[in-house]
Amino acid sequence: MPKLPIFLIVLALSHGRGSLLMKRGSDELREAWSAVPEELRGLLTAQGFGKDCPEVWVSAFVDEADLHSFAEQLQQALTVPLDKGVLISCLIDLNLASGNVATCLQKRRARTLPSEQYLQVWRSDEAASASTEARQFAKVEVPKVGPVGQISWKSRGAKAQVLAERPDQRAAAEEVERQRWNLQVCQIVIRNDLPVLKVAATSLDPDRALANCTGRARSKTLRKKVRTWLVIENWLKATFGLEWPTLASQMVDYSEDRATEPCGRTVPATAISALRYFEKVGEVESPMADSALLLSTVSRLEVQLATNSAPTKKAPLYFLSQLISLELFVACVDFPLYYRAFAWYKLVKVWASLRSDDCMGLQPCHLKTVAGGIEFMLERTKTSGPGRRVRWLKGYVSSCAAITGNGWLETGLLIWLGVGFAFNRDYFLPEPNEDFSGCRAKPSDWSSTSARSRALFRELRQVKFDGMCWDWDGNLPLVLHPQALLFWTDHSERNVLTSVAALLNVPKSERDFLGRWSPDGSDDYLRTSRQMVRTVQAQVAQGIRDSFVAGGLDLEERLGDNGLFEYLRNRGVNEDAARDCVQGFTVKRVAPPSDDDGFGPGQLGPMLEDVQPKVDAELKVNVELEVDESAQSDASNSLAPLYFVSFTKKRKFARLHLIAGCPLVPGVSVAAFEYLCAVDELPWNDYCKKCWPRGFDAESGADEILARAGLNKPECRESDSSSGSSSTEEPS
Repeated sequence: MPKLPIFLIVLALSHGRGSLLMKRGSDELREAWSAVPEELRGLLTAQGFGKDCPEVWVSAFVDEADLHSFAEQLQQALTVPLDKGVLISCLIDLNLASGNVATCLQKRRARTLPSEQYLQVWRSDEAASASTEARQFAKVEVPKVGPVGQISWKSRGAKAQVLAERPDQRAAAEEVERQRWNLQVCQIVIRNDLPVLKVAATSLDPDRALANCTGRARSKTLRKKVRTWLVIENWLKATFGLEWPTLASQMVDYSEDRATEPCGRTVPATAISALRYFEKVGEVESPMADSALLLSTVSRLEVQLATNSAPTKKAPLYFLSQLISLELFVACVDFPLYYRAFAWYKLVKVWASLRSDDCMGLQPCHLKTVAGGIEFMLERTKTSGPGRRVRWLKGYVSSCAAITGNGWLETGLLIWLGVGFAFNRDYFLPEPNEDFSGCRAKPSDWSSTSARSRALFRELRQVKFDGMCWDWDGNLPLVLHPQALLFWTDHSERNVLTSVAALLNVPKSERDFLGRWSPDGSDDYLRTSRQMVRTVQAQVAQGIRDSFVAGGLDLEERLGDNGLFEYLRNRGVNEDAARDCVQGFTVKRVAPPSDDDGFGPGQLGPMLEDVQPKVDAELKVNVELEVDESAQSDASNSLAPLYFVSFTKKRKFARLHLIAGCPLVPGVSVAAFEYLCAVDELPWNDYCKKCWPRGFDAESGADEILARAGLNKPECRESDSSSGSSSTEEPS
């Protein structure tokens, strides 16, 4: 027989694999069907279990007990006696032979257009009724034909969509999950005939009484205990032929066996904890978990497994530039609304020291604005919620918790309270809609939130600071290497505030209020925590701003690279690229834009210290001799000042501003300043480019200066400051 070319074989395998699988499955099903006795074939066909129903045969029985029950029903319906062993063998052969055909049919149906599916369903009423009779006959779950099958066999997505229509979606999903694992606990108790069964049997409803044996444990706790115990149970079956230990020495042997794998340091203690839990639930009188030998063995194994083990990995902190860039991102209208709201969510997690799980207990209806910031209630966290010592926890974010001063807290809050975001739900962060302009009624899970965080970081830009204002440094991305996006986790936000506060020498007794590490539900605690949290947040924000001013504590240098350089090198990034990536997170210190107009710092830098007395005397003479009716003279003699001069520390640099035209507010955005009625009352080094965007002319009078600045006369108006600095920075 001539050999086929290789490319033809590959083509046949790639394009005809499904057809070959279908043909082979059909042949196997046909052979298995022909081996069934004739009377049995007629009976099965009449009840909907024919040879053309492979999907029915795949789910004809779910376990061995169901198989025997099915065989007994068929024996009773047959007029000619048939050996039960032969009957079971035929049923198993048909079930196995139908697997490939059923899989191909399901895949083929998935590729069919919805309109064709509806047409096929319309034509299959008789098959649907036959499937219903077959399901009633077999007393097992059989896939239905047509849309009815979608109701019976709901996927996880369909169940989640049903729950999404409820405002208490998270609580309902939690209760469903808890009932699921509570049933597993009850099955373990029944399987091992623990003493609590005798107590529950005396109740009017034994099943309901037994279901209460788990108490107030949450689904995560039950899941952890069940999964740990099932591993122990399988080991006991294979080793001693038991499902429940009869001696404490058997658990000692299990711990020793696990330690030789080797396993993690906490595995032996977790196994004993699971044993103790089921002994408590089952009301075992002499618990083996308290055996002195078993506890000593676990202690020794913990020390043995901890030797030469890797240190505990902590979530890396954010760079300061990330926090600044996130604040700018919230206020920028060029980005999708959902991502701006998501950036606000990340900042609130940082300033409120929230866990990711804490936000699941933050309901939007409990988020409100108060004097000096926002306040919210946390219903269900790791340490609070129904059944916990503390029912509710409060969180706070001060309006002073800002570096750039651009009002990110108020801007983001308006988004979350706006259309498309403010709907009734019992969780905080929902999934976005298709165009990221709003949300869907579905909670965002951990994996989706983590992926969305990396997408957000990819859009952030590098940051620069000119001594007065924060801004993005062009379009340079903040994260220069894609490997760096995997560096942070959703646990990174929780420790940022407390770590920076520790560098600023904030006492630990005050830092403990940030993450609610010592919660209490008393009124005294709530009042104290509110004041402490706001105070520490304001101190941290001011400390970060001061770190970018000459003479302040350089927090960027103290925090370092957070281990990012080593992380990138361990993942194969070359040294230069890793160093450039770390350098990209440094805030650029730049000089404010200025033109060479004769008042540069090189010419007038030493003026304030060396020649100030002489200049003051000359200016006084000039003012007395040059009084006329010009606009400049009128402005000079006016009692209302038109200008102010801002000074750096030690008054080494002075900048001229308009009172009515500058975004900086004396005494608020500027600490050291003096008011002027005329531009030549005091010497200054440079003028503000925001007050005179078209340039400054030293010969112009007051009215002309105001007109060129875009103002007709000095007026008082609200200041919309975007500066986070408390002084004017000297250009380098």
